[in-house]
Amino acid sequence: MNTKIQGSIKDEIVEEDRYATTSRERQAHTNAILRSPSNKKIVVAGPGTGKTYLFKSILEGKQRTLTLTFVNALVEDLSLELCGLSEVKTLHGFALAVLKEATGKNIKVFPKLSKVIKEDAILLLNRAVDFDRLFHNRDDANKHIGFYRKRKDYYGYYYGYPDIVFAAVRYFEENNKKIPVFGQVVVDEFQDFNTIEVSLIDLLATKSPILLAGDDDQALYESLKSASSRHIRQRHR
Repeated sequence: MNTKIQGSIKDEIVEEDRYATTSRERQAHTNAILRSPSNKKIVVAGPGTGKTYLFKSILEGKQRTLTLTFVNALVEDLSLELCGLSEVKTLHGFALAVLKEATGKNIKVFPKLSKVIKEDAILLLNRAVDFDRLFHNRDDANKHIGFYRKRKDYYGYYYGYPDIVFAAVRYFEENNKKIPVFGQVVVDEFQDFNTIEVSLIDLLATKSPILLAGDDDQALYESLKSASSRHIRQRHR
């Protein structure tokens, strides 16, 4: 019995030592990031590697901060973790706020708008157009963008998910002085962003310090919304 107790105590001591070692290593990496003089930082890290701890550390003590991710479920989780430290939004939510302020109109998001206008294109143009792909990949010069805008205006103050980010990007590109300034911008799951979303991040980075976090081995949305891990890889290089 005594031998078993002693063995259990030794196991607990070993686990405590491992935890202490891991904590020291995490803090050392976090300190290195915090001490970096660069305003543009990228952290390649997967689940369970302490990203939230890093986010808290880099946001602490800064005024007017913004944390961006790409799905509402992640917004809810990060909002709880970063409560009081940062405003947390999806890219679409942020773009919606930008356009509301810019236009003064009660703009709303209708997720299936691009599908509705695709049906319109089949009827009016006799052509099936993948509007989501046009916006995701920034095919700005495509002639069908004009058709989409006309149909969107026909339906009132509604945007779909891809075109609202596209509209915010074009607004900032044409009105550089309107790009907001933040004490810190944090972007999570960067590997799942597409070209138009990355364009928005790049514009924010012209005015504010930014930290990008993600894992190029965890990209999940390439087929769904033309996301690409090449964006995080290019910036890492």
